[in-house]
Amino acid sequence: MLVGSRFSLNSKLERFPHPRDPEKCPFGSDQILVVRAAEPVDFQDINGYRPRIVFILLARTVSTQLLWEARLSFLLQGDEVVKAVLSAKTPRALCEVFRP
Repeated sequence: MLVGSRFSLNSKLERFPHPRDPEKCPFGSDQILVVRAAEPVDFQDINGYRPRIVFILLARTVSTQLLWEARLSFLLQGDEVVKAVLSAKTPRALCEVFRP
């Protein structure tokens, strides 16, 4: 998991290929980026939803992406994980939220 205090798209991430082309992957392994915004982000969602947590899945296969989507969906059903992510004081504490 990549964790940082600031997030910006670099040329590698902007060109991240679709999982159907894993040989074009610029990363050596599958990764999940967790972005925690200081303020809710307005994506102009039709329902007005403004998230503070965004998961960017950089999976090299469709099966890995679907597995991660299923696990994240299950993990985020309750409020405990969301509260823990939002209240983590350090990048290490944020990583600990997702440790088994």
